[in-house]
Amino acid sequence: MAKQHGATEALVEQLADYENGPFTRAEKLALRLAETIAHDPNGLDPELAAALHEEFSEPQILEIAFATAMFLGAGRMVAALGLPLAGERTRSRASTRPRRRLARAEPSPRPAPRRARQTGSP
Repeated sequence: MAKQHGATEALVEQLADYENGPFTRAEKLALRLAETIAHDPNGLDPELAAALHEEFSEPQILEIAFATAMFLGAGRMVAALGLPLAGERTRSRASTRPRRRLARAEPSPRPAPRRARQTGSP
């Protein structure tokens, strides 16, 4: 996806060591927040929080956090359902990760409708 938005292969490779890469302070902070959310969601230290607030508004911080959560969740969903990854057309039968089909669950029985209480006749 980054390449589709103009990032070079070299820049994408430098993400693994983003702290020492050619990224701006804001980009490094956003990546640090994303890494924290991914690996230790309870570990947002006060220094990082203060630096984020120096660089970003509260809505911007929430946007970075939400985008991170969406990508993490989407990745987990793709893995859990055995869906093909972006750019894959079909999976070979020799694939080490078999494609799974979603189980078809039996419909759950609907509860009987509640009957209105009958009151005595006048």
